[in-house]
Amino acid sequence: MSAKPPTTIIRRTTSDTTARDHFNRSAAAVGQRLIDDAANGTLTGRQARRIRRTTRELTGVISDLGSVAERGHDLVRSAAELTRDLEKIATEIDEFQTKRARNEAERAAAKVTAAKGATVLDAQLDVQLLTAQLQRAELREKLDARKAAATEAKKQVKTVRETAPPHIDAKQAAKDARAEAARRKNDDAAAQIVRDVQIGAVPSDAAHPYHAYAACVYLTAKLEDDRSSAEAAGLTRDAVLAMMLGTEVAAAQVEVYHAAYLELKDRAAAAAKRREATELFAAVDTFAGGVQ
Repeated sequence: MSAKPPTTIIRRTTSDTTARDHFNRSAAAVGQRLIDDAANGTLTGRQARRIRRTTRELTGVISDLGSVAERGHDLVRSAAELTRDLEKIATEIDEFQTKRARNEAERAAAKVTAAKGATVLDAQLDVQLLTAQLQRAELREKLDARKAAATEAKKQVKTVRETAPPHIDAKQAAKDARAEAARRKNDDAAAQIVRDVQIGAVPSDAAHPYHAYAACVYLTAKLEDDRSSAEAAGLTRDAVLAMMLGTEVAAAQVEVYHAAYLELKDRAAAAAKRREATELFAAVDTFAGGVQ
């Protein structure tokens, strides 16, 4: 019965990877033993075959060990890179958490500051509102005082206007005074002219420039306006005074007024005759009616 060929077992340890047979002998120990037997000349055919078989097995194992070593190195590098990446990620996470905590703290501080600012702003607005209300009340009081003063001033002005004497124009007053003085001076002369006209004394010379005019006014008032003797005398006196104050009568105008007076005189005489005849006839009628 031939010996069972050794089985290569690959064990993973924390330090390295070693090929072993089914007797749990390392490949290095088995190879060293065969080398020693070959050197001493004690190597048998069986051992030679074992050497060849072992060499073939070890060739594959060594190749596998190289691949495994390369993969191990790759894994180690990947693990190192992963570790660095994890450390970097952890650092970034820490930084993110730090920034997040700082941002949260800043936001909380900003909220507190905003709340304080809002409180301060509300207080400032309340103060400003109170100040504005006080100023408005003060301005209203001043305005009311000014209105009351203006009203009182208007009342005083009205009282002064009502109690003060009327305004007198100095020029007009002087003119009126001169006119009144002239009127008083000429009033007697005008009255005498009216009396002369009433008795029929109407001269037409230059020394009596107003008699003809006065006679025309007097007869016109009686004939055309049907005024009484007293009313006609008053109108005549006023007209003569007005002419004396403002108009100088020329000789030609005196002649014209005198001619008009003569015509009016004839009309007055005719009217008187008609009135006398009418009165006579009325008296006759009355007498005749009474006799019957």
